[in-house]
Amino acid sequence: VKNELQNHLEIPFPASSLIPGSLRNEIFCGLSMNIAIVKRKYDPAVGVAEKYAANTLAGLVERLHSITVFAESFSGETSEQLKWMKVPRSVFPTLCRTMSFHRQVQKILEPEKFDLVYALSRTFPADVFRVTEQLHSEWLPIRYSRLAHLNPRHRGILKLERQVLTPENTGFVVTNSNLVRKQVIDGFGFPGERVVVVRNGIDRG
Repeated sequence: VKNELQNHLEIPFPASSLIPGSLRNEIFCGLSMNIAIVKRKYDPAVGVAEKYAANTLAGLVERLHSITVFAESFSGETSEQLKWMKVPRSVFPTLCRTMSFHRQVQKILEPEKFDLVYALSRTFPADVFRVTEQLHSEWLPIRYSRLAHLNPRHRGILKLERQVLTPENTGFVVTNSNLVRKQVIDGFGFPGERVVVVRNGIDRG
């Protein structure tokens, strides 16, 4: 049961108690679930975050769950079990594509149709949000000047990040390190018992 949860749903066992009982029973019993994965761009050939997404999808499909990927672009093969729901880009010019994607995906994502909404990009509401890149609030002062806070793009990402990491908007958060876990708890006041660490896997091949 613990391996099923950790390796294929990427939800560490201690946090499983936060999942509603009926849903938890489906996971534990190996029953097929209908899961929404939110990822702005899905391309397994590019980047660590994309590879993580691909491995997650492969594990879920292997266990006969039905997956719908909500993304602007999708590189890969779909099937009866793995579907792509194209998220249309806004027809209006935008200074923050991250915020624009969030707004667009929420227009077409109907959470009540899924057993689980797993966000691999910044959006809310979601049952699970995985921090797949640096927290913008931590990265901004390191990478950019103090004037960067005036940039509409950065302001949009910071605002969305705060909304995503509001306990009422997200069931629980998955990070890949204790450092990021601490940043989520200390920087956003997210309950510690709902922030769990699942480290990236290592290819020993």
